[in-house]
Amino acid sequence: MNTLQSVGVNMNNWRKPLYIFGPNEQTLQNLISRNEHLQNINPVDFEKHSRTTDEVLRVVMQGIRKFTGEQFEGLVLHDELIKFGSSREGLKVIDALEFDSILIFNINGMIVKPAPGNALGLVRLRVNNAEDLLERYPWIRKCEVFQKVGMNKNFINSRNLHLKVFESIIDKTRELVNEQLRAQETSYSLRRIAKPPTLDINITLNNEKDINDLFNTFSNITLQRQSTSIESRAFNTSLDMDIVPALLLRHDYVPDPNMTNSPNGIRQMNCPVYAVMKWVHTPNSVMTSDKDSLWRVCTSGYERHILDVCQLNPSQQFLMTACRILKTYVSNQDGTNQLHTVAASNHLKTICFHCITLLTIPKNHNSLSGVKEAMGYFLSFLD
Repeated sequence: MNTLQSVGVNMNNWRKPLYIFGPNEQTLQNLISRNEHLQNINPVDFEKHSRTTDEVLRVVMQGIRKFTGEQFEGLVLHDELIKFGSSREGLKVIDALEFDSILIFNINGMIVKPAPGNALGLVRLRVNNAEDLLERYPWIRKCEVFQKVGMNKNFINSRNLHLKVFESIIDKTRELVNEQLRAQETSYSLRRIAKPPTLDINITLNNEKDINDLFNTFSNITLQRQSTSIESRAFNTSLDMDIVPALLLRHDYVPDPNMTNSPNGIRQMNCPVYAVMKWVHTPNSVMTSDKDSLWRVCTSGYERHILDVCQLNPSQQFLMTACRILKTYVSNQDGTNQLHTVAASNHLKTICFHCITLLTIPKNHNSLSGVKEAMGYFLSFLD
């Protein structure tokens, strides 16, 4: 039986984009490879860029931990960023320049209970021991992190937590990293792009140098304040790293694919479910009472687990490859093309999950011949 060395929660690395065709599809693969709108990511480029991203994030996390400890006593951060999104799932397309991570946090001693929001998939987080935490950690009151409702209910204000706490931490980290970059007399600079509730970190690349130059630059950084200054040059290509702060809501359990035939039965493994900040931005929204305290239930742990398991099944690999080809085609269309709306990346991934469920399970009886057949089913879902 084929096995994965690590899967789901046990796998926290970037995964090379999947690009696998059927045994008789060499001609199809060559045709797709020659189409300028369907170009695959160079695996070597993906390896270099993911390696560099990890080095940049290593430095960024040093700053995040530094300023969290100095200014927000009791704010607890997970040991490492949790990779997720297309660059983690093997579905990345176009270029290897976007990488997403989850930053798990908590407030020491906080007891929270999810309460339903006004829309499907949204919750509010009620703090059962808010008064104790307000007395213990003054920054919670100063930043208005808790929102009192009625006489004795307190909910986490996701808007204030993001804008007044996490953006402050990231901005101070950015300033400190940029001081180090200027001290090295490099042309790189770290920026934070406003895209709440995501903390979007962006570095403009030097088109005249290899990505390894950025890796080497960050390898030499230690976060100590400097006082030098130098203007940065502007280049076209940039490396984007989205950091999404998240609270761990619970651990669900899913079968371990490497142990399904164990004599001791199916072994279970953890599948984390998170809450990510999702306050309402629209001024005229009907959700006025709790618009600043909403959180989205994030089940990316299930998505990672499912797509990892698909690495073992040829039919599911064909579906993932078909998904990537369609994502590439849509991404290369003009911004006014309606395909960007009806075939958005998340919609195509949802179709991929439906196809996996309907066409390849149980795997002993259902199989696909290759990417061409998988693509046909995808297009029928879009019809």
